[in-house]
Amino acid sequence: MTGSNLLNVERVDIERKVTLPEVVNEALVANLDLAVAERQVMAGSYKVGEARSALLPQLAIGTGVRTIDNDRAEFARGSSPENAWTGTVAASQQIYSENDWAGYTIEKYLQSGRESDRDSVRLDIIYETSTTYLNILRRKTVEQLQKENMQLTQANLERAQLRLSTGVA
Repeated sequence: MTGSNLLNVERVDIERKVTLPEVVNEALVANLDLAVAERQVMAGSYKVGEARSALLPQLAIGTGVRTIDNDRAEFARGSSPENAWTGTVAASQQIYSENDWAGYTIEKYLQSGRESDRDSVRLDIIYETSTTYLNILRRKTVEQLQKENMQLTQANLERAQLRLSTGVA
């Protein structure tokens, strides 16, 4: 039992072997924290647009319809017709508003922070995945070295026992 050698220890049924860039890309695609950060950045871009909208020209369009009965229209003597349709169009441009400019600037800074947070999450995922991948490779290498050292030690033991039995010291 102590002199036995294990055969076919290495698995050969593994069809897929991945490289470090493939592992990192798969981790980035599958990570939910990164998906949440992406959604926050996308939602933040809408907030920036919303804050900017107060600084843009404003256009208002309105319409209305009014119908009264024939008796009241005759009583008004033309000042209030039986059927009336009205429409309004108004345009305005805000010249200066410190609150609106501050809100827009703040939202831009917040968006920059959301983008930085997303990039930080992405870098954390890359770091963790790469570290894990390299640790697995290192452990497999150490295991292989230990096996080779064991085989070498066993061969040296056999040689020493043979020398001892033949009387060569």
